[in-house]
Amino acid sequence: MIPSVELDHLVVAAATLAQGCDYLESGLGVRPQPGGKHPTMGTHNALLRLGPRLFLEVLAMDPDAPTPLRSRWFDLDEPRMRATLAEGPALIHWVARTTDIAAAVTRCPEDLGAVIAAQRGDLRWRITVPADGHLPGRDAISVEGLAAAGKGRSVEESDPRRTPHSRRSLAACE
Repeated sequence: MIPSVELDHLVVAAATLAQGCDYLESGLGVRPQPGGKHPTMGTHNALLRLGPRLFLEVLAMDPDAPTPLRSRWFDLDEPRMRATLAEGPALIHWVARTTDIAAAVTRCPEDLGAVIAAQRGDLRWRITVPADGHLPGRDAISVEGLAAAGKGRSVEESDPRRTPHSRRSLAACE
């Protein structure tokens, strides 16, 4: 069976979280709400709902977090990305949601990286992230099962704070 795949969220990266939130507020007239921290990646975020199951994420390195044991996701450790973000926040990527991440990764001709467990507070999910943190194919990334601490609820149902560029779609891998 082919897993369902749909757009989950857009990722705007910034040198600092405040800078990214200011940028979106000045352009959209709405300020993203605090999200949380991603301890494994040394990042933190803020979120802006775009629809019932779609949101915009502002992502930045967390200056209070220890240096992660692995490369950060979304190319955030790369000098090229740091130079881009030094010029200002940027829409850098999108994330797809799937019902079966293992099947989606198997069907995709791009190397999406390993499926890893991730968390932010009580939210837990699985996501593909290459070991060196680069943007997969510089294009696609997928996420499965955003659920609150094994309660089987979507993030939209479990996290009231979640009021919230690519060239190839993971759905094209079907």
